[in-house]
Amino acid sequence: MDPLSLVMASIGLVQTISSTYRAIQHIKGLPKAFQSVSDDLPLVEAILKSARDELSRQNSLAEDVKRSINTIIKRCHDNAQKLNTIFEKIKGKEQQESKDGKEWSVTEFYRNTLRSFGRLAKAHKVENLMKDLLQDLKKMALMQIFKTATAAQIEKVEKALLELENVEPSVPDSDFEEGESFRVEQKIASGGKGNQAINKGGEQHNIFGHHIDSGGGSINMGKIPES
Repeated sequence: MDPLSLVMASIGLVQTISSTYRAIQHIKGLPKAFQSVSDDLPLVEAILKSARDELSRQNSLAEDVKRSINTIIKRCHDNAQKLNTIFEKIKGKEQQESKDGKEWSVTEFYRNTLRSFGRLAKAHKVENLMKDLLQDLKKMALMQIFKTATAAQIEKVEKALLELENVEPSVPDSDFEEGESFRVEQKIASGGKGNQAINKGGEQHNIFGHHIDSGGGSINMGKIPES
């Protein structure tokens, strides 16, 4: 896809995110970082529109310039798509639970959504996705072809990045640490025997012939009582 088409597709995606946020902003307990991300969307859209206008005036682009723009805009589009996916998941969940008349925790649902990304959970926090998006837009704005069109917006980007650094985390990073406490419970029928294997944080613990009791802190081991 050529740079102009990528930019236009990204503009449409940002507009979709803004619309989705308006549909979920009323949800009780929605992390404040979502509001901060929403506040930055008009700036993102404005920079992309400036880029669109500048690209529309260009008769042709050198191949190396085209590749550089494509690389940056592709990352922007990908991060915007990830943001939209998270917003849409929350919107869908809210609509379903409202229909069923059930209470639910948006924070817990959002946390579990992030955990589904595995080791990339932290990178998918909405504030981090917006940081990455803004940093790439800043790189694009500093390119010679866009300097005149977006010079006034670079300062706004830097201010937005600073505010995102200070925003209350949508979910604490500690929620995704491999060393997070955990509890494992296994019930074995009376007189039954067997082996237990526990996998946590990429490390495999195989426990054979012993009883493990972990309350989230230290682990106490003792020989299984004779039947």
